[in-house]
Amino acid sequence: MLYLLLFAYFGLAILQLTEQFLPVTHAGQPLTEKLLFLSQNPL
Repeated sequence: MLYLLLFAYFGLAILQLTEQFLPVTHAGQPLTEKLLFLSQNPL
């Protein structure tokens, strides 16, 4: 469980950096919103 929180934390940090180069995904959603959606709906 803890590793999921760490993954989400580092994932957000990485996405914040990548958003400077890739503001939106191909679907048009901000990367941070997609990560939050995935974190709320695990596979």
